[in-house]
Amino acid sequence: MLSQSFRYLSNEVQAQWENAGPVRSVVFLVSILLLAAWLSWRIWRFTIQPMLRPDEPKELPYWISCESSSSFSLLRADQGQSLAVSFEIRTSLSPDSLALTCDRARLGSREPFSLTIAGENYYVITSPPDTTKYFADVVSLTWDGFLDEVLVGFGCDPARLDTLWKRKPRSAVNPAGKNPIHLTEDLFKQHLLPGPTFDVLIAKLQAALKELMSWEKLSSAYGLATASQTRRISLYDLCLHTMINASQLALFDQVLFAIDPLMTANLRTFTDELWKCLHPSRLVDASEVKTLLAQYTRAFRIYQRLPKEMRKNEAWVISTLID
Repeated sequence: MLSQSFRYLSNEVQAQWENAGPVRSVVFLVSILLLAAWLSWRIWRFTIQPMLRPDEPKELPYWISCESSSSFSLLRADQGQSLAVSFEIRTSLSPDSLALTCDRARLGSREPFSLTIAGENYYVITSPPDTTKYFADVVSLTWDGFLDEVLVGFGCDPARLDTLWKRKPRSAVNPAGKNPIHLTEDLFKQHLLPGPTFDVLIAKLQAALKELMSWEKLSSAYGLATASQTRRISLYDLCLHTMINASQLALFDQVLFAIDPLMTANLRTFTDELWKCLHPSRLVDASEVKTLLAQYTRAFRIYQRLPKEMRKNEAWVISTLID
């Protein structure tokens, strides 16, 4: 079939060449050469090369390759299917949109696959067992580069990054003398492992959920007490609002709500638009997310400077990090 296609193409080229004028002939010839080059590249890239590398993840076909830079990482669990993507790209797609695109593109396969966006190769993991191996391999795979981008995106001076990665003297909280970033990771891991601090955190989270799901709180948040008729409430928004506020109550003292009562109101927008801070571009309007970032930064700075007696109900990990 392929030989017939080439034979047909050759006959068409010869016919057009004989009937065309000099200028049109040159344009037509250049077009044919470009088409032949593109076709050869596509056959090599997505037909021959995968046969020569059977152990590598299959690559999703694409049409045009181009150059790009910058990087970000995306982790998402969608409908019970884990998705881990390591990206190096500057893109106008939001992480949620990109994750959804990848999830649809794999067409139900649970095998790892690769795709190329803006000239960079990405590897997508959709199987939970593969995702477990991904997170377990802390030697070959590291988040350090991504953490640098997050810190800079959140306003950290790039010149101060070396200070954050510098090892600290050994102490009771930091017996291994790790740098502040890795120490923070270890403290959160310790706090979220089964044990006394974890039990306290879960108890606070359950109490916060019970309070937020009470009729008094729900009617106040959604105006149900004064409603004259039945109204629909988005289950997604209800769950999102409840979990965000419950998490804040479990981790921080309620005084944080007093500092900024509207802190969690736009957190969904902040998380959805956060990629704009990590990958700034003149073509993207990041004013809203930068305003929210400044709002949150101000609130946390005030909270951090409060005496310990005024934030006595915060989680152990928060108290340890501040002190």
